[in-house]
Amino acid sequence: MQDWQQIGVSLKIDNKPAAVMWGEFYVQSKFQSILVGNTFMTGNDPDCSYRFNSAATPAKGGAGSNAYEYVNPEVDKLLLLGQSSFDRSVRQAAYRKIQEHLREDLAVLPIYRYQPVEGYREGLKGYQANVNVRSNCWNIGSWYWAKT
Repeated sequence: MQDWQQIGVSLKIDNKPAAVMWGEFYVQSKFQSILVGNTFMTGNDPDCSYRFNSAATPAKGGAGSNAYEYVNPEVDKLLLLGQSSFDRSVRQAAYRKIQEHLREDLAVLPIYRYQPVEGYREGLKGYQANVNVRSNCWNIGSWYWAKT
């Protein structure tokens, strides 16, 4: 709290039990600012609409995890473009632009990142860990067993 005060931010610490924090308090955006441990992993596809589309705000009747009530019409358009295109270069450009907006708008301020520790059996080739996805099966099509 003192560190934040040194940069001109006044705050009140109000620790909550997990059942309260991750219940209606978080989901219905009943906060001005929160400091929580959260993962922003996506599925095997990089679409992050459930977190950053303005229609994904539960407090406003949406279905998603946009509890911080982030709204940017340009990001909404880019998310739709990323979802609807089969052209990898179009999708890549859309998601890069989305990341630029998220950095500029500071929808969230990441302070640290969880680092999962995983293992795999000897002889498995092609496996690549990826901290940005929920399942490290994202590239399972390139896995194979090699004799050791």
